[in-house]
Amino acid sequence: MAQTHTGLGGIKNVLRQPGKIAISYNGAPSDNAEASHAAALVADAYTMFLLGPFYFRQNGTVFAMNGESKVDDELCDEVLAVLRPGLGVAAEDRVILFISRSDKQLRRVRMTLNGLDSTRGAEVEVTLRAYRSIGGVLWPTDFDERVRSPFDLHAHHWNLCGLEFNRGLSPADLKLNQWTAKSAKPTASIAQ
Repeated sequence: MAQTHTGLGGIKNVLRQPGKIAISYNGAPSDNAEASHAAALVADAYTMFLLGPFYFRQNGTVFAMNGESKVDDELCDEVLAVLRPGLGVAAEDRVILFISRSDKQLRRVRMTLNGLDSTRGAEVEVTLRAYRSIGGVLWPTDFDERVRSPFDLHAHHWNLCGLEFNRGLSPADLKLNQWTAKSAKPTASIAQ
């Protein structure tokens, strides 16, 4: 997973590989452990939001039925997934998948965030909506996040604006201090 974040402080690049995380700020690599752990947690969580059920095919995941509930008036079966290792650098996280009985789509994920001291014990849920078929796969394109514990608060809302497959990137295209022109090119926009 390679991410670029642009903000008031400049550009942050994140490169996440299994068991590894590297970040840079404005082209300078960072060795700040807390920032690296936060970046790993965010990269893993966003991968889970996008990939949905595919994310849980990793080794070490244990599943159990967890009841039923409604999401957007849609009856869903709840499936508890225990991730070992968890998100980011966590030894373990728990994720409840809310799967629609009528169309079998993943409607929501509720997860623990044990990868940082500051978030340990917190629970967050993301509701996935507006699925679209792109490349023969149904992808969620609308995401709504709420903090559920230790307090109830709407966190943020975002949309998937672009998605590409097999851009032909190699590890050499993803140098931490600066992506190549091929990898820095914006993702192809999803036709609205």
